[in-house]
Amino acid sequence: MEHLTQTVLALVRDTGVLGYWIALFAAFAETVLVVGLLIPGSSFLLLMGILAGQGVLDLGDLLIFAAVGAVLGDNINYYLGRKYGYRWLSQKRWFLKPEYLSRAEGFFDRHGGKSVLLGRFVPSVKELMPFIAGMAKMGRLPFFVWNLLGAIGWAIQWILPGYVFSQSLALAHAWLSRLGLLLFLCVTLIVLLYLLRWLLIRYGPGATQLTVSVTRSILAAIRNNSEVAAWSQRHLRFIRFLERRGDRTRLSGLPMTLIGLAMLYVLLLFGGLVEDLLTREAIVAADARIDSLIASFRTGTLNHVFYGITTLGNPWVVVAGLSLSIAVLCRLRQTRFVLPMVVSVVGSEGLVFLSKLAFHRPRPDQALLEPGGYSFPSGHAAISLAFYGFLFFIAMHATGKWRRRVNLLFGAAVLALSIGFSRLYLGVHYLSDVLAGYLLGGLGLLVGSAMVFGDWQGFRFMSPRPGVRRLWATLSIFLLAGAWFTAFLSLNVQPPLFSDANTKAAVTEQYDGPQQLFSVADDRYALSVTGVRKAPINVLFMATPSALKSCLQATGWHQVDETNWHTVLGAYRDVLINRGNPDAPMSPWFWNDQTPFQEWSKPEAPDRVFDRQFLRIWRTSFRAGAETGVFVASTGREHLSKWHLVPQVEASFDTSRSRLLDQLSKVGNLEASEQFSLPGGQSESGAGLLYEGGRSVIRLRECRQHP
Repeated sequence: MEHLTQTVLALVRDTGVLGYWIALFAAFAETVLVVGLLIPGSSFLLLMGILAGQGVLDLGDLLIFAAVGAVLGDNINYYLGRKYGYRWLSQKRWFLKPEYLSRAEGFFDRHGGKSVLLGRFVPSVKELMPFIAGMAKMGRLPFFVWNLLGAIGWAIQWILPGYVFSQSLALAHAWLSRLGLLLFLCVTLIVLLYLLRWLLIRYGPGATQLTVSVTRSILAAIRNNSEVAAWSQRHLRFIRFLERRGDRTRLSGLPMTLIGLAMLYVLLLFGGLVEDLLTREAIVAADARIDSLIASFRTGTLNHVFYGITTLGNPWVVVAGLSLSIAVLCRLRQTRFVLPMVVSVVGSEGLVFLSKLAFHRPRPDQALLEPGGYSFPSGHAAISLAFYGFLFFIAMHATGKWRRRVNLLFGAAVLALSIGFSRLYLGVHYLSDVLAGYLLGGLGLLVGSAMVFGDWQGFRFMSPRPGVRRLWATLSIFLLAGAWFTAFLSLNVQPPLFSDANTKAAVTEQYDGPQQLFSVADDRYALSVTGVRKAPINVLFMATPSALKSCLQATGWHQVDETNWHTVLGAYRDVLINRGNPDAPMSPWFWNDQTPFQEWSKPEAPDRVFDRQFLRIWRTSFRAGAETGVFVASTGREHLSKWHLVPQVEASFDTSRSRLLDQLSKVGNLEASEQFSLPGGQSESGAGLLYEGGRSVIRLRECRQHP
């Protein structure tokens, strides 16, 4: 199904107008009887809403096509019910039973045409309601009107959330700084976890009971089937084997069966990740980009915060915490958890150690720490599940309330995610390392939990005096707690972080040619906050900062406002009232991990805000003379499309570059200019814009005349 979804979305992205017809077919297939159970039309519409938010499809046209598809499907169901409903009812076709018609007639008597509208928003009912409306001989015109209203609402229900989600991410991507985007993603993750927690607390028990009930009903129906019963009599040994696998009273029964299946699944995932590592596919291919992106988020405060979190996985802290946990369990007479916890921790870390020796993957280059050993997999990520996850498992085992268990489950998830992300943030692991560590840690946790649910009851101390034993256990708890706190604190008082891991030394060099500036492929582009290539660097300025500013002002360019909530909201307010704002801020772009030194705009019309030429300028460490600096810049045009909240960059970089040269020449600010190209031919930016590769070096003289 995932492959089908990706294929359809790729087709939509590449075929343009045909994408609307795919949306119509998806809505049609989702609605038609039986077919809607096989084709996830609503899921396609949700994803197409995301594509509309990205500018691939027009939102208004997409809503119209989806609504038309839904209306066509409902009318087919209505026709089938009107023409064949009674016949299929008498023949007991599919799901139809005699009581359905009497219930439908009573429902229509009470609610009338509204039933068609309301039924459209109820899963599984939306296919049935038009069919029953046809059986009940509802009038064609009232049915069409109510059905049309329901189809429009249904299309909005599925397409608009995807569109809003895509536009929200685009807004955050466009206007937030890298630190702001990190905070936005963290808040979004917290909100999603909270919503998931609320759903589990609210509907988890009922959903669990329903699933168990349905499963038991299906199994009972299978057992009562005469053909299955005859087959079972011929294969008694296999049936007894299956019965033993489902025995809930023995470790070798249902506990080991479920955990064995989970372990097999985890091992298959780990094997797939290892295959990706060896063939450099999928997630491994993105490791370096993700590492560079996270490195750009670093600040002094966050460095210390995440170092404190990662210390929870330090071997000495884990050993002290494990010893403390054993002492507490002994003090509480819960020794049956001791050996499973030790097996979970030692087993997972043993697998991590062997995997590191097997793969010899080097550490990332942008690390804030200097750890020894190899990178794949992450021992800290493994310990976050094998040790801390097991502690949460013990706490969940000790409570009988569903809400507390859900809260503990999400507490374990937050702690594990925090430790894993701290390894990414500090630059000591790649994303694939952390995922592999989670899998091995989860494997150890599964083995330990299997021992708890089995016949293991723990060992017994041989001390003849329980009072002395409890005294020693209590003293051990205090001593080990002090040791754990001391180990954790000593590692965080003066963390061995590299203060310049993510900064570049400000060394001034003599400019000898553009090849000095564009030695790395990404240095040829202005990048978004997430590292996506937005536009080429197509201009090099050689001038003093004062000359650069005066010359651009003389040609009618406006230096834009600083990007903050006040200026961004003010710009969108001006868009709504059709009031021009030549100083409207620009979304933050980066070159060489730096924000622009200056940002300039030139609106296309007096009443426009985001329909404008843009010019973003960055400092470099090179000089072309005693006072003359070398600046890189990106110039182009952007516009605000209908139904969009974020300006879209146009493929007019050469035109904008030529226009800038003409403007500077007309006011006499241009001292000299020359064009150059970089090797590699045509380049394509991350936004899908094709650029021919022309770039200009512009020398400016001081300009004192302003327009």
